[in-house]
Amino acid sequence: MDLMNIEEEQEQSVKMDSVGSKIWHIVDKFFPMGKFTSTNILEKYEDECILALGKDLGKSQTEAYLTEVVLIRDELKMAIRNTKKWSKPKRVPTPIILAVASSYRQPEPYGVTLIVSPWNYPIALGLMPLIGAISAGNTAVLKPSELAPASSVIITKIISECFRPEHVISIEGGVEVATELLQHRYDYIFFTGGTKVGQVYYEAAAKNLTPVTLELGGKSPCVVDKKVNINETANPAIRDEIVGWWDPLAQSFMPQADGGEFITKVDAFFSQKDDDLPVTCQIR
Repeated sequence: MDLMNIEEEQEQSVKMDSVGSKIWHIVDKFFPMGKFTSTNILEKYEDECILALGKDLGKSQTEAYLTEVVLIRDELKMAIRNTKKWSKPKRVPTPIILAVASSYRQPEPYGVTLIVSPWNYPIALGLMPLIGAISAGNTAVLKPSELAPASSVIITKIISECFRPEHVISIEGGVEVATELLQHRYDYIFFTGGTKVGQVYYEAAAKNLTPVTLELGGKSPCVVDKKVNINETANPAIRDEIVGWWDPLAQSFMPQADGGEFITKVDAFFSQKDDDLPVTCQIR
């Protein structure tokens, strides 16, 4: 795959419209947004997305639907409903020394964007940034996580059906592909992942002064003090860890001496639930 040619075509797609024209016109002209709506393409691939998430991450149907499919659908609905309004020029105050003039702020697309999605929410954190990018009139290169291969395949399948490569393309692969992607210049980079890899993307972006959004993972511990009431504490802590809600790395810690009672409550919690409980936490 010739990445250089693809990026040149994507740059031309953005530049074909005159500078200062409305983003909505760019989107409407170059991107088949009507094909990428919650009433058709997402519904068409909903079952495949849920199966892929189950295969990659062991997510139940409930968890996959609530933490990925629903979020993508809502993000897309919001973008379709508001993009025209977001793209309109906005009047701003004019300095007194330029009183005879009028001032406004005109939103413009950045250009070619690179979006890198993580393994833990591979579909949602790939398609949601993409929705924002194309709503703003940008072209996009999406790199799904190789650690969620089934999800990577379905992302590529959706994108290839909805967009032409000169507008949006999904490029699958591991470290070698990511390294090759970073050899090229982008107008904006959106990365979700770990701190160490994020530093690599940030360093590459700095060479061209490319603006970057880094959504970095980390630990969000829930420390259960030995003085608390275990009966009142265990269930809320478990619920927070089960769903994760954008922080699946949450962990609960207890003093070693009291850990047995806490684990007993955890076991009791799961024994009362059905097989479809969205479980992403581990008891260690």
